[in-house]
Amino acid sequence: MAIQLYFSNQLEQLAEKFSEIICSANSQKANIFEPALVIVPNPNLVKWLQLLLAESQSVMMNIDFQYMESGMWNLLANLDQNDEKPEMLDQSLLQVLLLYGFLNQKENETDFEPFNKYLFGSNGGSTQDYAGRICQLSEKMAYLFQEYEFHRQEMIKIWCSNTGDLKGMELCQQKLYLKIKDLQKRLFGKTGRRFLSLKEYADALFFKKNQIPEYNGSKKDVHFFGLSQIPSFHLQLIERLKDYFQIFIYALNPSKEFWEDIKTPKEKNWIKRKKATNFKIKHAEKVQSEFLSYEDNQLLSLWGRPGRESIRLLCELTDYDFNFCFTKENCPANLLQQIQKSIFTLSSGEIKTKGCTQDISLQIFASPSIYREVETVYNSILYNLKQQKSLRLTDIAVLVPDISKYKPVIDSVFMRKQKCISYNLIDPHAGTESLYGSAVLGILELAAGRFSRKEVFNLILNPCFMHKWKIDMDEIKIWAGWTEALNIFHTFDRKSKMIKGYRSSSQYTWKQGLLRLKLSRIMSDPKESEGGDLSAFKHFQKLVPFNDINTGNQDLLEKFCMIIETLQQAVNDLNKIHLSGKEWKQQFFNICDNIFEIPADLKGETSVLHKLIQAFENLKFYDLLCEDPSINN
Repeated sequence: MAIQLYFSNQLEQLAEKFSEIICSANSQKANIFEPALVIVPNPNLVKWLQLLLAESQSVMMNIDFQYMESGMWNLLANLDQNDEKPEMLDQSLLQVLLLYGFLNQKENETDFEPFNKYLFGSNGGSTQDYAGRICQLSEKMAYLFQEYEFHRQEMIKIWCSNTGDLKGMELCQQKLYLKIKDLQKRLFGKTGRRFLSLKEYADALFFKKNQIPEYNGSKKDVHFFGLSQIPSFHLQLIERLKDYFQIFIYALNPSKEFWEDIKTPKEKNWIKRKKATNFKIKHAEKVQSEFLSYEDNQLLSLWGRPGRESIRLLCELTDYDFNFCFTKENCPANLLQQIQKSIFTLSSGEIKTKGCTQDISLQIFASPSIYREVETVYNSILYNLKQQKSLRLTDIAVLVPDISKYKPVIDSVFMRKQKCISYNLIDPHAGTESLYGSAVLGILELAAGRFSRKEVFNLILNPCFMHKWKIDMDEIKIWAGWTEALNIFHTFDRKSKMIKGYRSSSQYTWKQGLLRLKLSRIMSDPKESEGGDLSAFKHFQKLVPFNDINTGNQDLLEKFCMIIETLQQAVNDLNKIHLSGKEWKQQFFNICDNIFEIPADLKGETSVLHKLIQAFENLKFYDLLCEDPSINN
């Protein structure tokens, strides 16, 4: 059978079955050095599977883990008989094409009016946050276009065929989508490199050809592990690939019974209102599956729609011929296990809780704020660790809806002075978790902001910045004290203050504060004048020198002035340069290299640097489009 489908309600059972199949295949391999290909949805699952296999098999090696889009692209490339194969149009490159499309609109292109209202506002002029909006819009549309190709294939066909009566936002998106396809062709003409999305590559190999490409190679095993809510496009592609590969699919299924026809309350009301008799279960279906006449499981009815659709699509791949790997049913010992059994057996009756003692297996709390919510979780973990001696920190997981929003609160609560719980974050955003990423964002915020005290010291406190300038916290505390005593608030000098829209004045600027510090080296403090006579004190151009116990440290004072002046020069360079993408990349990384450096004990940050460099590489395609006069006219 070309596709083997395995269902289980426990991920551990799927991993055990996967290990069994892999070990059996390795013992029969002609080439023991050929790795097993495993396609997974995310890196967290890879790490978990590696640890589990290493624990059960003593060693885990020679397994090629790939992610969904790149893995399926490589499978298509193996079938492609052409010598010159296309390259993947990933989201980062698609965003560059969209950015070009937005920045180079023709004056008579009224189809983009909904986008222009967001970018320019009701007045039609550029807003202060125009650059941020256009980058945000490009990123969002790149994501949506990919999702449309995976989930809304019929809509994409209508767009490409230019049929249908489209209006408003849908017409706007269609025109933008077709414009991107035109830019892909122009890039091919300029570079000879063909960039295609995963859908376009699959269409080129299968859907647009009456004849399936010949492939004489032996079938290679491909394992899809931990699939959840997989798009219909991917499943259709898997179905096409089954003629060329032996495919194994390991998927979670919370119920061992047939639950595809369980409707949500809204679906039930819609069917009843429209009297859609074609949705009713036929008599033949009742004969084959008597449990369909049972009442719906309430939890699956309310929350199970995405899973229901995924299970149905997976079953259709194998014509409902799948393998069971479900765990053995045990008598439920607590409320959570009773709920799991109710879903597992598709029972519709209410869970019997009468006579049960207080059960903490499932608890629901309402918190007034995120901070209080995290504190509750923290205290609960401490309590359970104290009550259950066998419980380990690695047995505990905390799931949050938005890691960028929760991370500052988690750090504040879990990293108190009396630290009791060690933790590790997964799925972080580079801007919130990566120190190098935070430093890059810091210099960009400084360039786009007011050069405020907060923005400056947020950057100075970054470990990458501290390592570059060889400074410590004691020095930073002294500098912060100087800044506060000198009443430095924002902007570097009078000119930058006027540019930001403030009145022409050098008061409360960095330049005035630095001049007062430097004057302390050559002019006396009023308290030190002869006889305490203030009239004997002389100012310099109405600037009074600033003195305290630390201003006598020449090296400390000079280092602070040099740092501030270097940051100001970097801000000026970032705000003034108008260069090509290639030149901008060189200039930007020169600025970064002058300001911060990755410490030797944080080598993991180099991966963030490499990804940033790769992202800048895509700007060369923007340059090529700008060089093409046929596009700009």
